[in-house]
Amino acid sequence: EGMERNTGTMLKVPKQHDGLADRILTEADVQKMLALSTGRDHLVVRLLYNSGCRIAELCKLRWIDITDEGTGTAYVTVTGKREKTRTVRISAETARLLRALRLDTLTVSEYVFVSRNKKALSPVQAWRIVKAAAKRAKIEKPVSPHFLRHSHASHAIEKGMKVTTVRDTLGHSSIAVTDRY
Repeated sequence: EGMERNTGTMLKVPKQHDGLADRILTEADVQKMLALSTGRDHLVVRLLYNSGCRIAELCKLRWIDITDEGTGTAYVTVTGKREKTRTVRISAETARLLRALRLDTLTVSEYVFVSRNKKALSPVQAWRIVKAAAKRAKIEKPVSPHFLRHSHASHAIEKGMKVTTVRDTLGHSSIAVTDRY
């Protein structure tokens, strides 16, 4: 005969460790990564952190997606998941470095970040750039481009930015996702 009761429902399942805190770099770590990176690599790390964009979004970024604001800062229009676009404001220093990169790259490519063969930088190449920057900064834990996105969100909220603004910057569809920070 079958059991009258499902004994599995009485078990307490341990809550899964979120791990988000493990993926947030300190501001000092990010600054070290930036200080020890130069040229395009510096700008890849800086833009991932400054804009909070995803790696695929950074790799697809074209010069036409960057608009100078007039006060030194600029806006970057990012095409994210499900082809949704959002506009992110970047700092005057990041905008200045982008303009300098554009002058240095007299290439026919419309992509902001290009590989040696003048094609769009691949996510794998961008990963390598971030990993190398973390290694130079002597960050002990594994670091990924997405860590810079998490760090951007966490640091912005710590500095008093509204969660709704961070949600919009990151392109989250729900405030619940952003609330984890």
